Formats: sequence, structure tokens, C-alpha cells
Amino acid sequence: MIKDVGYRNEMDVNTLVDYPGENDECSMVQSYEEIVVDIIENPTNDEAEDDSILLELVTRKEALSATTTLHNFFAARELDTRTHGCN
Repeated sequence: MIKDVGYRNEMDVNTLVDYPGENDECSMVQSYEEIVVDIIENPTNDEAEDDSILLELVTRKEALSATTTLHNFFAARELDTRTHGCN
């Protein structure tokens, strides 16, 4: 299997799999008491802020009016593009 990976020396694979310095990352582990004190001193608001936007109720009449306005806009834009050749 080691030859399939392309390594010539078995030690190289073992060094990669069990990297010697990776266990040194966490040099200090807090006790439960320290964790509790840290949480009490630095409280966070667990409730996420509601950044949603409330949708306004739109009547059918308003929706149809908006649709007509958009239709007229795009029709005028298409006509203008054909007439003047610009975007």
C-alpha cells in the first residue's frame, strides 16, 4: 500500500499520518470552573437577531398594476433598443 501512495520509506508515511507536532497545539486546557467563569464574565446573546424583512401585503389590484408598469417598461426599452440600437 505504501508503494501505491508513491512513498519510498515507510517512516515518511507514518510521519505524515501521525505528525509529531500536532498534539502541541493546545498548550493550556481550561478547567470546568474556568470555563464557567469565562461564560459568566462574557455573556452572549443566544437569540439570533431577526434580520428578516417583513413582506407587505399586496392586493391583486396593486400586483396587476405593477405587472402592467413592468410590461410597459420592457416594451418601451425593447422599442428604444430597436430604434436607437443602444442598451
